[in-house]
Formats: sequence, C-alpha cells, structure tokens
Amino acid sequence: MKIMVGMFNVISLVALLLIGIKISNLVLQKFKVNRWILAFTAPMVILIPTILFKNISPWVMNILIVIFSIESIMFFEITRKVMNEKEKNLSKLKKRY
Repeated sequence: MKIMVGMFNVISLVALLLIGIKISNLVLQKFKVNRWILAFTAPMVILIPTILFKNISPWVMNILIVIFSIESIMFFEITRKVMNEKEKNLSKLKKRY
C-alpha cells in the first residue's frame, strides 16, 4: 500500500511540473508577465490565508499549494527564457567582434 501511495505521489508531482510548464508557456504567449511579481506573490498565496484564518480545510490548503507551485514554476520558466535570450544576444555580439 505504501508503494502505491509513493508511486501516486511521484506521478502527481511529475504531472504538476508538466502542467505548470504548459500553463507557463500558454500565459507567456498571451501576456508579458513580470517574473519578480510572481516571485513575490507566490509565497503570499499560502501565507496570507494561513495568517487570516485559523482553520483551513485540507482541500483548500492543497489547492493553495498547487497555485503556489504553478506560480513558482512560471517564475523559473520565465527566468530560463530570459537567460536563453541573453545568451543568444551575447553570442551574436561575440560573433560580430
């Protein structure tokens, strides 16, 4: 039984990562998102409800954790894309000189 629960957790984590990357790509195609705003608001999604409410349902907490995870994945995806663009621009600049 413990093995099944562990396998479910691993599969859920991989699915969350892949869904987060897909959502990140879809959002970035339509909007220009500031990555630092995402970095600041991601922990606030969990902190503010925890501070305001004493008893939070486990279902609500799980939903907040998923939102936090997706925002964090979006931050790292945006950072990765920015770094790739800077590398391309730097390599073009080096080739020119």
